[in-house]
Parts: sequence; C-alpha cells; structure tokens
Amino acid sequence: FAPIAALLVAHSVASTLSDLGVAHEMLRLGPGERADRRALVMVRVVSILLLGTGATLLAAVGGDAGLLVGGSLVLWAVAAEVYLRQSTAMLDQQTRRLGTVQTLASLTLVVVVVGAASGDRALAVLLAALILRQAIEIAGLRRPDRWFARDGRRLRPLPVLTTHTIGFGARNADFVLAAPLLGSSAFATYVLAYRVANAGFAPVGALTTRLGIGELTGVSGSELAARYRRALVALLTAGTAAAVATAAAALLLPGLIGDRWSPTVVLIAVLAIGLPWRFAEGLIGPVAYTSGQHGLAARVEAGRALAIAAAVVVGALVGVRGLALAMTVATIISVDVGHRVVGRRSDLRPPGGASVAAGIAVAMAVVVVVAA
Repeated sequence: FAPIAALLVAHSVASTLSDLGVAHEMLRLGPGERADRRALVMVRVVSILLLGTGATLLAAVGGDAGLLVGGSLVLWAVAAEVYLRQSTAMLDQQTRRLGTVQTLASLTLVVVVVGAASGDRALAVLLAALILRQAIEIAGLRRPDRWFARDGRRLRPLPVLTTHTIGFGARNADFVLAAPLLGSSAFATYVLAYRVANAGFAPVGALTTRLGIGELTGVSGSELAARYRRALVALLTAGTAAAVATAAAALLLPGLIGDRWSPTVVLIAVLAIGLPWRFAEGLIGPVAYTSGQHGLAARVEAGRALAIAAAVVVGALVGVRGLALAMTVATIISVDVGHRVVGRRSDLRPPGGASVAAGIAVAMAVVVVVAA
C-alpha cells in the first residue's frame, strides 16, 4: 500500500502546483482582456521537459521506483494542461460542460481502479488510470491559447503559487510528519481512511479556489460581500452533504475490502466531519487576492501550516485516532480563523453562524473518538 499512497501524494502535488499559478491568474482577466502569452509558453516548456524526463524514467527504470518517479513527473506535466483548460472553460462560462467532463473522468478513474487493480499490478493500474482521467479532461475541454496574446496583460502567478505551496504543506502535514511517529501499519490505515474521507472533495478541490476567484473578481462593495457570503455558504453546504455521504459509505468499507480495514471506519467518520471546511478553505485566497492582499494570504496559509503541523505531531504521538482528531480539529479551526482574519482586512464578514458551526463540528469529532 505504501507505493500507492506515495503516488496519490504525488498526484496531489501535481493537482495543486502544476499550473505554476497561471490558471488561477487567468480568472482575474477583465472583459475583453487577454493574458501575456509568455505565461502560457513558460508553463508548456516546463511541462514538456517534465513529460520527456518522466517518460524516459518510466522506460529506463524498473520496479516501483521507476513508476513512482517517472509517473509523478508525467502526472505533473499533463495536469498543467488540464488546469489551464479548466480555467478556459470557466472564462467561457462553460461550467456545465466542465462538470460533465470532470464527472466522466472521475467515474472512469474509479471503474478502472476497481475493475483492474490487484496484486503487483495495482501501482501501474492506478498510474494509468490517473493519466487516463487527465487525458479525458484534455480531450473534452478547449485549448486555452485564445485567452493569451503577445501584447496581453502581464500575469502575476508567483504570489498565487507561493500561497498554494504553503497551503499544500498545511493540507499534507499529516503525511510528512505522522509516518515516522505511527509506524507503517497504522500509517497505511490512516492514509486509506484519509483518501476515502476526502473522496467527495477530491474531484472539486482543485477548482474551489478558481471558482472563488471567478466569482469575486470584477465586483465591489455590497455585491462583493453578498457573493462572498453566498459562495461560503454554498461550499459549507456542499461539504456537509459530502461528509454525510462519506460517513455512511464508511460503514460499507470493511465488507468491500476486508475486516482488517475495520479500524478505518472511525477514522473516516472523524475526518469526514472536517470536509465542509476543506471545501471552504479554497475561498480564503480569493478573498485576499480580490483586495490585492497576496501577502496576507501567504501569511494566513503559513500560520495555518504551522498550527496544523503542531497538531499533527501531538495527535500522532497519541495514536492513529489522535492523528485523525487532531487533523480534523486543526483544519476546522484554522479555516474558520483564516476566513475571519482575511475577511476583516478585506471588509468582508463571514456569516455569523460559520464559527458556531465550526464549534459544533469540533465537539462532534471529539465525541466520535471518545465514544468509539
């Protein structure tokens, strides 16, 4: 299971960072504007180099090491084009088409993995399925080239990329810090539980920030405040629905993959409680970007990363359930505080009930761990 977990983490890195911030900055273009073509060239040159290197390693290096390193580079290279095309679909206001293509790609991934993965082939099948998923999105979405021009607006992707890199560290502190504290068996159980718990979030996680940027760009005053509140409520509501569905599905997991994975049921239930705030996390950056406060977004994400890292270490010392509880509580509180800090500096107030809901969710997570 360890190589599979490593490949999933590599895929998460590609999903977060591969566009170098360009796909997100595209969404801040005004009516009639085009972006400087040099940004598109930069992303594609990096992607071509990574694709060539990854393909060479896949062909030349055998075993899991070759699949992991080479496959990760290929995933990064292909993901960059996927995210540029996703932003193009949003700029073209083709959100229904985007949703349809993403749903088809995700279903294909699930069918391939469930239908074909077994034994020593599992890692290769998962890598092929992830690449196939990205290929379906590329085939179903338009090229981004027409949104770039030689004399277009110069983009500033570096601040966005910096914020996303720090945020990625916060979201994945448990993978980096907990493994040596838990041991391989307990960590494998946690990784499986985490992936199942976040299955409802994974297909849309990379889009939440871009959707937020698109929703908040170009408006101000009371309209901006209203859009922010609507977007936050919508994300929390979607996350709540995903959490309920995930917790219910967790009860079926041992019957599908074996009783030895029974310990994951409690872990999934605890981690699922934090899903609404994982959905809402992606809106913190857009609020700061809209008011021109990229530095504030980076500081908030850095503070969240440190808080989550400290919580993960303490939780992992207690055990795998302590880790799940620590990750959930730290995520909920840090996202709620992040919205409060960024909102106050941007004159945007989150709904009053958001912090109350966060408190209730923290209490629920504690009760589930204690009762179990």
